[in-house]
Amino acid sequence: MNSGPPEKPAKTIAAPSCPKPELQRRHSKEVRCSGNKSMASLWPARPSRSKRAHSRGSSMQRTSNKRKKPSESTAEKPLKKRNRRSKRQRTSKRAEHILSASKPAEEPEKSEYQKRLACLAKFGKNFYCASVKPRSGLRPIYIDGSNVAFSHGQNERFSVQGLQICIDYFRKRGHEVKAFVPHFRLRKGKTTDQKLLHQLVTKKLVIITPTLYIQNQRRSPYDDWYIIQSAAANGGIVVSSDSFADIVKWNPNLRPIVEEQRLVPTFVDDMIIFPVDPHGNRKNNLEQMLKF
Repeated sequence: MNSGPPEKPAKTIAAPSCPKPELQRRHSKEVRCSGNKSMASLWPARPSRSKRAHSRGSSMQRTSNKRKKPSESTAEKPLKKRNRRSKRQRTSKRAEHILSASKPAEEPEKSEYQKRLACLAKFGKNFYCASVKPRSGLRPIYIDGSNVAFSHGQNERFSVQGLQICIDYFRKRGHEVKAFVPHFRLRKGKTTDQKLLHQLVTKKLVIITPTLYIQNQRRSPYDDWYIIQSAAANGGIVVSSDSFADIVKWNPNLRPIVEEQRLVPTFVDDMIIFPVDPHGNRKNNLEQMLKF
């Protein structure tokens, strides 16, 4: 047995209790603030975010440098310069692409016929032109048949002879001539010469406008519309002493036809006379008016 003094037990240093994970960060701040170096050494401060990113990037760069080994063929080739556009150029290109996509498709150019149809819409929606006559040379003539015939018959009778005189005058000058007469004038006793009127109709020099019979009553549509709208559609001349004030009131777009393209005839027995200056201003003349 050993008679010596009894050995002292070794001192055990208790390790500091580790705080919970959720309290670790706050606890480390408190330790650093208190200045306790021993406790701060146990929980070292976490490096900042920028330092961590720097260390991560440098480690990745080292590994990539180790993996890549440039070959001789690639080393000899010169590096191609990339033609990079600026941000402003890229955005402008995108904007141009968007604008070009949003723009509607360009409509094909309208033909002369389509342009004429668009212009004729203002003269009324009750007619349609299937073909367009060329506007050159002499103007076509449209005669108010009832007005001219009664003018030659001294406002007492429908003189077919006076209508024929007016038609022959313009035909000898080379014009295309059309006269408008209501249908009931073809009946017996409604004109001075029924046979001559039928001959003019068969030659297509006279156009017959409709006449209706409702409950034994004769009703004729307003034939002046046929005359004015035909002249407006083809740029023709209206031959009549009527002022067409009611038509101008209903459709003011027809005013230029009535005022600028109307000729007033005068009969002296069997002679027809037209004014040399149709507008009475001593400036224009008949020859200019009858041409396009």
